Amino acid sequence: VFVGLLFAGRQETTEEYFLAGRNMPWLVVGMSMFASLTSAISYMGIPGRAYEENVAYVVTGFVSLAAPILIVLFYLFYRLLHVTTSYDYILRRYGQSARTAVSGLFFCSRLGWLGTVIYAPVLAISVVTPIPLWVAILLIGMLATAYTVMGGLTAVMQFGVLVGGAIWVAI
Repeated sequence: VFVGLLFAGRQETTEEYFLAGRNMPWLVVGMSMFASLTSAISYMGIPGRAYEENVAYVVTGFVSLAAPILIVLFYLFYRLLHVTTSYDYILRRYGQSARTAVSGLFFCSRLGWLGTVIYAPVLAISVVTPIPLWVAILLIGMLATAYTVMGGLTAVMQFGVLVGGAIWVAI
């Protein structure tokens, strides 16, 4: 929330809000994308499942190490074509109906993913605090929404927190 407040109101255009004014270096964009896709499931679910069932689940965590390579490739590809999202590329390459279909499928998958991503840390919070489950769900959802809405793309720079947390847990 502090990062969201730090960047709140600095954006004057939608390009600054959604794309950070196109001034972020590729590494920062990659870290932002990685942080956006990493969740409590990555930190609690995968290790827990590996411990309880099969250590092979840990391998799925290492797959995320390929993310920087993919990010560089796609970032450069999109930069050359002057597109900002995969949906922009799909529109140019395949037309509006393909873009609408892919966008709808992504929206549906994100709804399911978001429910899981919010519920996982809420379960942990409900175990270690007396906060009721429904209150924790509302708090997590509202806080995450608030800092993202306040700061736009620049506020999604959680990468340092995620890496710091992973190092702290490992130690």
